[in-house]
Amino acid sequence: MVSLVRSVGYQILRWKISHQELNARILEQLCWTSTGTVDNKKTAERFVRLEILELEKRYKLACSYCLDNYISLLWNELPSRSKRRFYVILSDSLVTRMPLETYWAYVLEGKESEVNCFFANIFGERFSFYECAFQFSASTGNKAATGYFFQKLSNEERDSSLLKAVYALITESKRYIFDPYPFKHEKDSEVLCYLLSLMNPEHQMQVLKKHPCYVLTRFLYWPWQDLFYDFSDLIWPFLPEIGCGNLIYIICANIRNANYYFPNLIQNFFLRIPNQFRKHFVRTFFIYAEPIFSEISDNEDIETMRVFFRNVDPEYRVFLVLENKFLLFLHNLIMGGKWHFAELCIQEASSSKEDKKRLKEAFVHHFRSGSSIDGILSHSLKRLFKFLNVSEAGAP
Repeated sequence: MVSLVRSVGYQILRWKISHQELNARILEQLCWTSTGTVDNKKTAERFVRLEILELEKRYKLACSYCLDNYISLLWNELPSRSKRRFYVILSDSLVTRMPLETYWAYVLEGKESEVNCFFANIFGERFSFYECAFQFSASTGNKAATGYFFQKLSNEERDSSLLKAVYALITESKRYIFDPYPFKHEKDSEVLCYLLSLMNPEHQMQVLKKHPCYVLTRFLYWPWQDLFYDFSDLIWPFLPEIGCGNLIYIICANIRNANYYFPNLIQNFFLRIPNQFRKHFVRTFFIYAEPIFSEISDNEDIETMRVFFRNVDPEYRVFLVLENKFLLFLHNLIMGGKWHFAELCIQEASSSKEDKKRLKEAFVHHFRSGSSIDGILSHSLKRLFKFLNVSEAGAP
């Protein structure tokens, strides 16, 4: 239930931040899909019909989502000064990023042919306006406009534009890879899924071979996580070993930024990783694992810890146990009073007497290298070592 509430709350925040110009009560207008995400187009329609909003904002919103049933009505209501602001003289600055409200102004004034001629004069027969609009809409993560302009393309243009649109989207999206708010990535994921669904299998594999890590991480976002497994099974032949580290880093960053946790995905993905990649997974995971450790602790998710420790080679398990991030994780569990969970984690992490001895030594070094040990911590250490001694005696 907590995960569901967090996910819904996150969806509301996402829509609010993505549409900051709408000074209205968002909760009353949001429409939801059956998968628990905001239905962007239906929600936009509600706002467009909301007469308390400024007319210009309603017109721009309708244009952004290509709501042609409303655009002409709103255009007719706009005062002349507003129309002049949108119906601007075509110039070179509009070649790659023509605002949709300008395009629609030319359409509604019966001058769409001028837009087509303007682009034809610049690009000749290489690109039509619709091709440019299709690629630009895709690169900005606007699914509604991407779908609208795709329908405007000829069959020949569709074949030649799909790959270009995907690569334009990937190029633009990588600029925001370290964005603390992943709203842009989620919009891009929606568009990528749409574009891939339009491609033939040959072109899909071409994209996957060229950008395996990027394509896979797009499916980390709700509600596309079911596709994550399908594509993860396909990428390994195309992913260099160093790419696995990048992939894990992005997974950890997504958990930190997305504000929801998906333990089943992490567990199942780990079990699907080929053996030659697991050491890279383990090492990178424990370097960037703080957000995941936090979620594991909050949810007392012993199952994920079991999956990790029971499915790595002994030498990698030793690496995990002695890693400072794991020691700090146990430290925080102990200081937070989660003794039962800490003991379960220790049992999973150290199955032999030698493992428990190493863990005890690592803990001593960990605490000595930190700040001075107060009375509470000293008592906790005694309890920890007592537990390790007892479990060590019964270990093989």
